[in-house]
Amino acid sequence: MKRFVTRVGSICVALMIVMLSALFCGCGFNKIMREHLSDPDNYYEFTIEVTRIYTYNGSKAENRYTDVTSPADINLDAADWYYIDGKVLDGNEPDLGDDYYSKRYELNFEISQANVLHLLSTDFYNVIEVGDKLQVRSTWWVYGDRDWRYIAEIKLNNTVYLGFDEGLQNIIDYMNANKSLF
Repeated sequence: MKRFVTRVGSICVALMIVMLSALFCGCGFNKIMREHLSDPDNYYEFTIEVTRIYTYNGSKAENRYTDVTSPADINLDAADWYYIDGKVLDGNEPDLGDDYYSKRYELNFEISQANVLHLLSTDFYNVIEVGDKLQVRSTWWVYGDRDWRYIAEIKLNNTVYLGFDEGLQNIIDYMNANKSLF
């Protein structure tokens, strides 16, 4: 019986160590991500050709994506994420090496909700269209299981719709308010 109790105790201790290790690894992952996305030096300027503007609602079973053609299409209560997809035409992106996908296909650039609120206070969603050449300043980072391309600055036809300082601060505030995600 004593041997059984010792064995069960050892298994419990081992499980606790594994669970604590997973917890601490998750915190490290989030800390690295927050540090990277908070650093202005990790944001690059791109010109992209807009291929799609849309929102995503993960709680819906079907029709999770809603194309945005006007400000009325943005439901802040229903959407989880906001995106602009585009093909990178030029910019000072980091060396992509042989990254065939990133060089040739459209990429999704994410916009935080606070930055969407700012864009809604401007004429941005009334003037942007698929096919426009948009200047963005965004992260370019693959980490974990996805790409992280948060937009911190948006210009269209030499008009600044979202300034970098405000856009980056909104991203930082979003991360600080949602530390379980970042």
